[in-house]
Amino acid sequence: RIFKTNDPSNTGLHTIIPLDSQIQEINISIPLSLKGSRGLLFTPTAKKLSLKYSSTFTDPSFIGEYLPDRNLTDTGFTAEWNILEYNKEVPNFFNETRLIKVGNSIFGMNIQNPVNHYSKTDRACKYLILFILVIFLSLFLTEIYYRIKVHLFQYGLIGFALAIFFALLLSISEFINFNSAYAISFISVTILIFLFSKSIFSNKSSVYLLSSLVITFFSFIFIIIQLEKTALLFGTIMLFSILAATMYVTTNIKWNEEKNETQNNNELTEEKILY
Repeated sequence: RIFKTNDPSNTGLHTIIPLDSQIQEINISIPLSLKGSRGLLFTPTAKKLSLKYSSTFTDPSFIGEYLPDRNLTDTGFTAEWNILEYNKEVPNFFNETRLIKVGNSIFGMNIQNPVNHYSKTDRACKYLILFILVIFLSLFLTEIYYRIKVHLFQYGLIGFALAIFFALLLSISEFINFNSAYAISFISVTILIFLFSKSIFSNKSSVYLLSSLVITFFSFIFIIIQLEKTALLFGTIMLFSILAATMYVTTNIKWNEEKNETQNNNELTEEKILY
């Protein structure tokens, strides 16, 4: 018999080690294969604990009261913990009240993939408001340039089409890989907005412009959610580019022109009435 599970908390694997005062050192080797685990955690119950860990996993997250000396590379990582009895809270003997301190002193690492289809969808949803605002801004500028009135109800339908993209993405990614789910959702919503915008704008250039903006922004979001360490930098550059493009496009717009025309028309009407 090597392991048993009848410990006080009924969890974990334990071994019984025969202790002898004449034995100065006991070497223990346990081959253990883990599959589907979120992480690997340890409890520093020894008087002096030295732990070395190496893996081909590239994105470890070290947690707990003790942080290791570590070396992270593109091919994996190595980590080493050295814990003495002077800097740990685990007592040398246990009772029911002292088991709490054992749980508080657990350390180790999480080995979950930080970029899975759930986290990607969550990160994509965070850009929903920005996405809708950019498309609404393009619709507004199209109104100004081509003097086409877009009803608020039409704004709402386009915004809802953009919002439903993320629901499609999450539901489809449950059955197929994330990239394919993103492509299906993106193409479906883009075609929907393209066909609907044809009923709003009489000229084809406005339709193609709006569809191009939707495609461009979907592409930006896809790139950002694939990144991990440089996502903030890339997103900031994207926002700066959108702001710069908006400022450039609106440079020649005469914002007071329509207001002046309305005032002139009112003055002419008043003159006719007086006449």
